Amino acid sequence: MKKQRLSPGAPVYVPGAERAAALSLGAVMIEGDARLHVPSPLPKSVDLASFSRWVSPTARMIWISELLEAVLECRVDLNDIAGLVDGGSVGDDGDDETLVPLFVPRFEMDNARHIPGVSWDRRRRTYVADASADFGLVFRYLTPAMRAIWIAERNVDTAMNSLVRARAIIEDVESDDEIAPLERLPSDGERKKEDG
Repeated sequence: MKKQRLSPGAPVYVPGAERAAALSLGAVMIEGDARLHVPSPLPKSVDLASFSRWVSPTARMIWISELLEAVLECRVDLNDIAGLVDGGSVGDDGDDETLVPLFVPRFEMDNARHIPGVSWDRRRRTYVADASADFGLVFRYLTPAMRAIWIAERNVDTAMNSLVRARAIIEDVESDDEIAPLERLPSDGERKKEDG
């Protein structure tokens, strides 16, 4: 992994413990990106070299490791990256531990479908990556931003299904409660004719 060229607006890989220091130098957050970025334009009191420690390969590895730990909710050792995807087996509950679930929103499904090593898992109802998947291609589907989009889509689906069911129930109840046409009562003259 080569060192990234540093320039205003470039992303920096700041570990969680150093995030406050980077923000105090003027680093900016960009919506949809978990990384911080060098401010553009650079503040007069800040030198571009102040951000150089966060573009090294070591800084990237630490940042990626922390991000993966947050997303996967388990300890990640990037020196054994294959352990993320390989090294598991079918667990007691029938869960294949060699598959990593991906957070793929609808608008990305066509792209994810064509990545080698990514497939749809019917039981989990989500895309998963196996040991043959290229980590560089599936990484974007492990980010907190994609996870948030994926969760929001699932919540919208659940809410819409609930609304459709509720509407169907209301229509069913309304059709049962419809008032039948009023029967016309015979007038006194019509009753006398019927009696006579």
